[in-house]
Formats: sequence, C-alpha cells, structure tokens
Amino acid sequence: MHFPHRIAEKGLALGGSDGGASILDLHSGALSLGKHFVNMYRYFGDKVHNIFSEEDFYLYSELRQRIQQKIALTFGISSSSLYLTKPTFFSRINSSEAKTTHDEYWHPHIDKVTYGSFDYTSLLYLSDYVEDFDGGRFVFMDEGANRTVEPRAGTAPFITQLTVPPCGIFCTLHGWH
Repeated sequence: MHFPHRIAEKGLALGGSDGGASILDLHSGALSLGKHFVNMYRYFGDKVHNIFSEEDFYLYSELRQRIQQKIALTFGISSSSLYLTKPTFFSRINSSEAKTTHDEYWHPHIDKVTYGSFDYTSLLYLSDYVEDFDGGRFVFMDEGANRTVEPRAGTAPFITQLTVPPCGIFCTLHGWH
C-alpha cells in the first residue's frame, strides 16, 4: 500500500491548506493551496510531469478499478455501471485550526445530499489510527447508536449512499491521516 501514500505525499507537497484539511484530486487537478484551491496542472504546468510518473497514474487507475470491482461485487451490480464522479481525491487531515469552511471536515453529512451524484462512497486509508494519528475516526450516526471505523492503512471501507445514515470524522488531535 506504499504507492498511493507516495503519490499523495508528492502531490500534497506542492501545496496544502492553511487549515486542517488538504486535498489533491488527480482527475481534476484540484489542490489545496493556502486558503484556496488551484488547478495544479495549470498552476504548476510542466513541473507536474516531473512530480508524477506515468507509473503513478497507471497504479492509481488500477487501484481505483480494483475498488470499483469490489464495490460492484459486494452490491451485486456490474462494475461497468459504476462511474467515477468527482470529487475523487487524496486528503490529508491534521489538527491545525480550520481557516475556511473547506477545513471543517467534521460536520455530519450524507454524500448523496452533499454531492448529488454519489450512489456509493469509498475510502482508502493510507495511515493507521493511534500509530500515525489520534482522533479522526470515521463514524456512522445511526439513530440507536453510532458505529465507528478505526482507520488502518490499506483498508477500503465503502457504503451505498442509497440507504445511509449521516456520517462524519472526529477531529484529528495529533498527527495526520
């Protein structure tokens, strides 16, 4: 699971949010930079080709396809009926104080309501809870009780957005994930 972490680190090193949540979207080029987002392909131009290799993009694409196939198998649908929508991004979340609303990742939400086009949501953890960071666990807010996911590098939880309770992330206390 080293290559996605390497890709995320290389891309996020180009920028980073002034607040606690930074994103890197290889598809659209969106990158957190200070209090704004830039298109890294336009902002950095040819320099991006020196940061990411053809192999990086290939491995990222292969990993995305494997996750897509696993979602299809689990929910009994054809993987060809799943389409990548945006946002699709790497995120780095740390304990820095939020500077913009984009840094406030901890609010309860439902991706289908927030983004509209999401029928399924997946995550891929690149770091481990407690070992790399504290706080920042993923939680489903069910009526009777919350269900919490403790992140482990290499795990890829996914859910359908068709029947899902609100979810959120606890604030990160130290480290980053």
